[in-house]
Amino acid sequence: MKIHFYGNACFSIFHNGIHILCDPWLDGPAVAGGWTHFPPCDFKACDIPKPDYIYISHIHSDHCEATTLENLDHNVPVILLERNPNFLEKMLRSKGFPNLILVPEKIPTQITPKLGVEAFGATFDHLSSQFIDSSILFV
Repeated sequence: MKIHFYGNACFSIFHNGIHILCDPWLDGPAVAGGWTHFPPCDFKACDIPKPDYIYISHIHSDHCEATTLENLDHNVPVILLERNPNFLEKMLRSKGFPNLILVPEKIPTQITPKLGVEAFGATFDHLSSQFIDSSILFV
């Protein structure tokens, strides 16, 4: 397994011949233009090898920034937690990402023979985190 860190929460996992890009924020400012990478990010979306999958933990722009999303291949499958309401799913579909893999919470799911996942929702007391945040285990 190889992990390549790009900045903030954005990194790639290379394992079993599969490349997963996680929480893509590389190209523009996030959070209504108020956040930038510090130190500055040395990578742009076009610098990263095409991933086989993208995983996005939640809809905040420091985890899925609009300019970065525009610069990614929209046909790459995106893995996200299945939940209702699913703000992330709605946003990705509106941006033209047709291949969404909605993973049920706490149920091991085999994506391919080489890639299994188990997703978890947030457990914080704040109500909105229960609708937004997730984490994932790749197996």
